[in-house]
Amino acid sequence: MAAIELTTANISTLTGIRAAMKMGPLDNVDFTNVTLNPIASGGTQASNLQARFAQTYSARDFGARGDGVTNDWNALQRALSATAGIARLHIPQGTYIISQELRLPTNTYVFGDGIGETIIKLSNSATATQCVMTNSQNTRSYLTNQGNTNITIKDLELDGNISRFPGSYSPVGDASGTALCFAYVTNSVVERVAAHDACRHCFDICAPETSITLNPLDYVPNPSNNIHLKDIIAYAAGDDNITTHFSNNIIIENAYVPYTSGREVPTNSNGIEIDDGCYDITIIGGYIKNCRRGLEIKGHSWAPASRRVNVYGLVCEKNVRNFGIRHLGFDNTDSQTAFDIGLYDCTSINPV
Repeated sequence: MAAIELTTANISTLTGIRAAMKMGPLDNVDFTNVTLNPIASGGTQASNLQARFAQTYSARDFGARGDGVTNDWNALQRALSATAGIARLHIPQGTYIISQELRLPTNTYVFGDGIGETIIKLSNSATATQCVMTNSQNTRSYLTNQGNTNITIKDLELDGNISRFPGSYSPVGDASGTALCFAYVTNSVVERVAAHDACRHCFDICAPETSITLNPLDYVPNPSNNIHLKDIIAYAAGDDNITTHFSNNIIIENAYVPYTSGREVPTNSNGIEIDDGCYDITIIGGYIKNCRRGLEIKGHSWAPASRRVNVYGLVCEKNVRNFGIRHLGFDNTDSQTAFDIGLYDCTSINPV
């Protein structure tokens, strides 16, 4: 088969490749000799499809500068969209200023050079509702969010730049204002990522919209599930540093939370909060200090409390309350309190 050149516009999916080749179904097709142009103008060499799937591309190839001054949103978003499902995206050392949230498609693999080395920061012009990173289908509505899957994020830092609001700012709604928000995301991994100074949360694993029911027995549609957060750092959130809402099968492993800002919700700004409608959550290790509550497992009065949560080896120190397990607003015979909770080898040190 003769070599066929494909453009940037039609290499993002196998469907585009098939269409460009004017072929039928992909079964029994040998792609070994299909030649692809470089994904970005900065690339220099073409490659066959098998090699392309194993390749890593740099955000610099798409024009991202990482100089701490240039608005790199357009370059980074183009890079994420072009490489999803095709190659891994490397964001080299530098500070990348973005004017709005980066939206990660399904089958994204993005990584940096490490915490403190690769930093993605919201600009001073970004509104309070902007996340730093979120999934591409985060429409803030369960009616339109179709979900994303297979997202991997590693070795970088997300800065929500809360200091751009020297005074107060308007309350932030669901699935918004978070350094990293997964709203209806499945089968994904976040590893060695720091998130801080977000208007609402540093990490939020949630359904698209969490305030659609007033029935304490109802679970909202489109939960996130099968998410692994490992070796993460979270601090200075306006509300909770790490939180989950209406999601399940979540592992939070070795999270470090040194303090919170509490600028949006001073009385309930927690280290890790397993909130409304969550179940089958596992917390392994970790250290939380200087928050309102170190770990809180709960539900609001209008939602089911969390259940089937197991915590192993978590240390909480000098939080107002180190551990809290409860259901807000229920003190009667209809109580649907948090239940099936296990704490194993956990440590509480000097609660305030």
